[in-house]
Amino acid sequence: MYQCLCILCVILSASGCGPAAPRLDPKDLPDTMVVYTLDFQKFEGNTAPLDGNLFHGYPIIGQLNVTEQKAMQDIALSIRDSFDRDGLKTPFCFWPRHGLRYIKDGITTDYVICFECLRYRKWINEKYIAEGGTASDPNQVFDDILTAAGVKLAPKLPGNQ
Repeated sequence: MYQCLCILCVILSASGCGPAAPRLDPKDLPDTMVVYTLDFQKFEGNTAPLDGNLFHGYPIIGQLNVTEQKAMQDIALSIRDSFDRDGLKTPFCFWPRHGLRYIKDGITTDYVICFECLRYRKWINEKYIAEGGTASDPNQVFDDILTAAGVKLAPKLPGNQ
């Protein structure tokens, strides 16, 4: 009997049965989502010359208008499950390489994110709202989606390759 139960468990786990991957209801996804790669080394107030478009003071290296529902799901879930999870426990550097614009029902929410010090800054309709902590998990989600779309990533710091 025990052997049959073990075989059944192996078959079920191999067949993909079990808890479904978390998903957001499509009606909860944004109307528009844009992911940015940012140059943290050049910013307003720095002596380096600024060229091109800015996202909350940081030059935009690349951007992706996310239209595929699975990519929106992955980004939204990674943010939802990581923001404020780790608090503000790490040293403060704020060298953001990622930005996110999330528009839903006419409300624009922007995030500028530093996965070095695990912090984000948030704006709603261009008004600065708050700063919070994040886990590093979304960094890979963002980079994978951007890389798959051919968007140039921000350079990593030496030793953080």
